[in-house]
Amino acid sequence: MTLERTEKRTKYMELWRNTPEAEKLPLSWSQYLYYFGAETGFKNMLQGPGLLMSIDGIKHSYDCYDLSFREHAAVRWAVKYDPTDTSKVLAINEDGTLRYELEEKYVQPMALQDRKEGDFAQLERVKTFNNVLVESITEQRKVTATAIGTMFEENPQLNETLTKLILVDSKGQHKDTRSAGRLGVGSKAVGSKAVGSKGVGSKAVGSKENDEEEDDVNFYKMV
Repeated sequence: MTLERTEKRTKYMELWRNTPEAEKLPLSWSQYLYYFGAETGFKNMLQGPGLLMSIDGIKHSYDCYDLSFREHAAVRWAVKYDPTDTSKVLAINEDGTLRYELEEKYVQPMALQDRKEGDFAQLERVKTFNNVLVESITEQRKVTATAIGTMFEENPQLNETLTKLILVDSKGQHKDTRSAGRLGVGSKAVGSKAVGSKGVGSKAVGSKENDEEEDDVNFYKMV
């Protein structure tokens, strides 16, 4: 196929030059990369610094100013690019239903004296985006908090400290006393002899009261 395209390229270009301008439809950058872009052959996932990848042995870091891009953090992206211009790439999911144009991250100078024209504008662009991102996350948390609050209001049996925190005793069981019946805790002592010879007291080993004290000690040790 590659050989056939090479042989027909000259004729194709000639026909293209003779095509009336009114019949030519411009391709957007994303469409151009989708149909004609080169691929690395690898899949990449979004990380803290952005989408990290290598093109011809050179490492690049790309990011997107579309808030919805971060909603797909678990997606493994295929990346298409123009070998002559790697400043922008196209990230595509496996079935092609998600497409995002990514920009190579702008590197700011370390010193103010080294700033050049355009550096401040790029920095403000990042700050503006981050402010919008924080507002978006805050609103999402409000919605989540409202949903959780409604759930506890409609299900008061869940609104207990033991239920919400799932504290466990020394046996790995829930500290809720309702588990005592299932485990038989407190119904039988391990031994009938009281431990009192060393001044510990007259509590039987394995008694419910002794187990609760042991549980409290273990809990504070964990903290």
